[in-house]
Amino acid sequence: MEINSGIHFATNWRIWQMVGAVDLNRWNLRNFRFWVAAFCNAYSIAFSMTIIIGMFSFDNPLDNILNFTIVLTTVATVSKFFIFVKQLNRIRLIEQELAELDSQIDTDDQRKFFKQLSNELFYVTRLIIGAYVVIAITVSTTFLLRDPSRCLLPFPGWFPLDLKASRRNYLTGVGFQLIGIVVQLLENCVDDLFPPLVLCIISGHCQMLIMRASRIGHHEQNQCANEQQLIKCIEDQEKLYKLLQLAMAVISWPLMVQFILIAVDSGASLCALLYYVDSMQERLYYISFIFGLSLQVLPVCYYGTEIEHHFSRLHYAVFCSNWPDQSYIYRRNALIFAERTQRVRQLLAGNLIPIALTTFVTNAKTAYSFCTLIADTNTTK
Repeated sequence: MEINSGIHFATNWRIWQMVGAVDLNRWNLRNFRFWVAAFCNAYSIAFSMTIIIGMFSFDNPLDNILNFTIVLTTVATVSKFFIFVKQLNRIRLIEQELAELDSQIDTDDQRKFFKQLSNELFYVTRLIIGAYVVIAITVSTTFLLRDPSRCLLPFPGWFPLDLKASRRNYLTGVGFQLIGIVVQLLENCVDDLFPPLVLCIISGHCQMLIMRASRIGHHEQNQCANEQQLIKCIEDQEKLYKLLQLAMAVISWPLMVQFILIAVDSGASLCALLYYVDSMQERLYYISFIFGLSLQVLPVCYYGTEIEHHFSRLHYAVFCSNWPDQSYIYRRNALIFAERTQRVRQLLAGNLIPIALTTFVTNAKTAYSFCTLIADTNTTK
């Protein structure tokens, strides 16, 4: 089996290439692909502006809530996308650090564990991409089942042409929104896919480092060889900390935007689902939308908690080795290994919100509170 953690980012790189992130990051004004990427993202921003202009301008409360959720989603998508564009060079450094850690996998039990890790990463990728496919299908179904004589756009928003004046104007408006939403679905999907993947990989390499450190001295009686194995583990420990630091530099602020967005978006969507939706198509749309929002938060929160758990076990891993029978140098290095584990702090999004399962629960509570706030406000009116 090929040991290559970076291969799990292949989907990310393909989509970043499709939506122009790679060419924007290179910033080569003489390259035609750069201008294609710039136009693609200018189109995405223009789509967002048409949705923002129409904000809260509809008579139907359901249209206002739908417009509000799309406004938040599009603004967050554009913000996260450009943060990732700026950080693509760090992602390449992450892949280099992963390649060095991959080279340390040299036993059958570690290869078996890496295979299980790879399967888990493929499942996470399919789960998140599948959620976006479901959202795309429900959006398309909801739009196609509407009465065409009403000349409604897929999403309530402003458009410069009179949609009811001619069929050409209506098809232009529909095509404009559909292309814009496809671009933003791709951008949002790839931005939501990277954080859980990189945290899952870091957690897996931490577990494999624990396996390497804890077995030292149990099978090899040569003390010099055991000292060298421990030094390699300390070097891998340093690479693991550097890798985590690079990953947090990339995903910290996008996750901050994401956590805030999802709490508000989920609350507004839940309010629409409970109080305003009266058709099965719209009900399916909001259910799939809330489900998709949950999948943007749950995997990354789960792996954030898992990283904290496994990094805390590093402190004890070296003492699971046969350290009493080793040399003074080995025991001294074991203390260095243990003290280095104090460097890892709580993972925070934007230096404020913990990346942990507690945040997922807090998001759910905040969404419910926002839902009741909107419902009470409308009841008062």
